[in-house]
Amino acid sequence: MPVSALKEVYPEVVRCNRCGFCQPTCPTYRVTGLETAVARGRNTLCREVIEGRLAMRRDLGPAMFECLLCRACTSNCFPAVRTDEIVVAARAEYVAQMGQPALLKFIFRELLPNPDRMTRLMRLLGLGKRSGLSGLARVARILGLFGKEVERADQLMDKVPREFLRDRLPRILPPPREGGKPVGYFIGCGVNFAVPQAGEACVRFMLSRGIQVIPLDNCCCGLPAYAYGDLEAARRLAAQNLAALDGLELDAIVTDCASCSSFLKDYPRLLANDPSLADKAKAVQSKITDFTVFAEGIGVPGKAGRAAQHRIVTWHDPCHLCRYQSVTAQPRALLRAIPGLEFREMPEADWCCGGAGSYSLSHYDLSMRILDRKMNNLAKTGADLLVTACPSCILQLSYGVRRAGLKVEVKHISELLT
Repeated sequence: MPVSALKEVYPEVVRCNRCGFCQPTCPTYRVTGLETAVARGRNTLCREVIEGRLAMRRDLGPAMFECLLCRACTSNCFPAVRTDEIVVAARAEYVAQMGQPALLKFIFRELLPNPDRMTRLMRLLGLGKRSGLSGLARVARILGLFGKEVERADQLMDKVPREFLRDRLPRILPPPREGGKPVGYFIGCGVNFAVPQAGEACVRFMLSRGIQVIPLDNCCCGLPAYAYGDLEAARRLAAQNLAALDGLELDAIVTDCASCSSFLKDYPRLLANDPSLADKAKAVQSKITDFTVFAEGIGVPGKAGRAAQHRIVTWHDPCHLCRYQSVTAQPRALLRAIPGLEFREMPEADWCCGGAGSYSLSHYDLSMRILDRKMNNLAKTGADLLVTACPSCILQLSYGVRRAGLKVEVKHISELLT
């Protein structure tokens, strides 16, 4: 009988000495004050389950699924306990014992592996949104996916683009040329469907520097399935993406989604139980590069920031960029190098905005309380331009700005470099 995912992380669980240093930096604990909403509380519950003193029950769901997986606790933990990995293992155990909602299973196993099917659905949702039917909210509410909170959370995405990124790319990409290794461009779901202008700017930046860009035939990176504890679906998506890279000679694999770049680098750990796939993942791991790192290595072109002259800009650190990849200096260096921009550091720039993928759909009220803290810190900077590098953060922060009535524009960093 295979060892459960939760039992596999037991060596990590017992490293938590329950000191409480995770409390000051945990966004969910800071807004709830609940012990079950902080790393040491979650780790204690997981240890009790593993050691047989506590049964996995439905009432443990909130403690496990309200975690943002932001790793703020790990960054403030002396033994650096990977609570995010423990929580995901607990979610996998919860799903195994309590079951998974049918719609989530369909999304992770039938929709995300099939980009064409995903595109058709997003076009329908976009049509519903533009016609005033609030397609996403009504579909999710009818099927009972997220409950009553979803109708408020539907406001996060105020519009669905008429054209997705994959629709736009054929118009801007030149024919492939002979010689040299091209850069593979991994297109994340959020960039493709929600902020295609960011992806287009990313590609235009690379083209302007003489780089040959090959859009990859990829599907979802698998992070949404992983975050909900569906490890099998996440591994299938990872395997599908690795297969799409077979035979390609690439100089690098670039993505402008911090969540994608982080999770793609984590494929060797995700696929550790399959040696052949793990070896494939290790072979491409060193080529995976977040756009902020790639762009900083090339340098800011002289024409960068022409549309943002004489503006005050500040930076929000996506959790999957700063804590998962330790990338903090590069985006700031890029912003400081753009002529005509005044950069101001935001207090708690590395605090989670409460977006965390679909977190604001499933935990709207908690997400908004976390977002309010971010908006208060944004207001302190006096900035009129808020820049980040994650589509989920862009949607959440844009909603926060509208909700707070701030005169601030939210952009992906790629949009300032072209």
